[in-house]
Amino acid sequence: VSYVVDPRNEGFATSVEPCLKKEWAGVLGSDHMPSASEYKQLMLSSSAFVYFGSGSVQAVVDAGALATTPCHAHAVVLIDSYETDLSSRAQAERDRKSTPLEKTLDQPVITAGLLSLQGAKSVVCNLGAARLDANAAVLSGALGALDEGKNIGAALQNGRAAWLKLNAPGEAEAGDTAEVEPVMPAESHAAYNAVVFGLPHLTMG
Repeated sequence: VSYVVDPRNEGFATSVEPCLKKEWAGVLGSDHMPSASEYKQLMLSSSAFVYFGSGSVQAVVDAGALATTPCHAHAVVLIDSYETDLSSRAQAERDRKSTPLEKTLDQPVITAGLLSLQGAKSVVCNLGAARLDANAAVLSGALGALDEGKNIGAALQNGRAAWLKLNAPGEAEAGDTAEVEPVMPAESHAAYNAVVFGLPHLTMG
């Protein structure tokens, strides 16, 4: 397993570091900002690749690079789309230099499709903008389940459950007998932002 976590060193790596095993190879932004070639090498040299960072992963490894890089990682987990000042500036600079076609290709579904064409059997990615705490909870829960031997589909369900539990509405106060409508967590939709493309029964073992 390989990983890239908080590549711009924005201070949120600690939210998932406890889930990263010592035997895994990877890069933390606190060490250095990985280059596009490092991303390619990590996806080429491991059976599973995990990305946890802000903005779009295509801001570093664009569609052209993804389309020409063999991916030996059977499972690719991309937990991104959390916007920060740094990621917004990086995206703006990239958009300034990109053609209309290149901008169109920067979509999660296309990223998953390109990785699948290059060899990935399962790709997990967010479909829209995300919250940092939701990303951290979903990834932590999913990695914990994968480490227990669960398949990637079940692991993602575990991650969703972890986020929903954090955002469960509080219990009604004792003595409050008024009938109230059930309330869903305001951010429950964030649990379903990440989806699996490809084979949901794949394991990391």
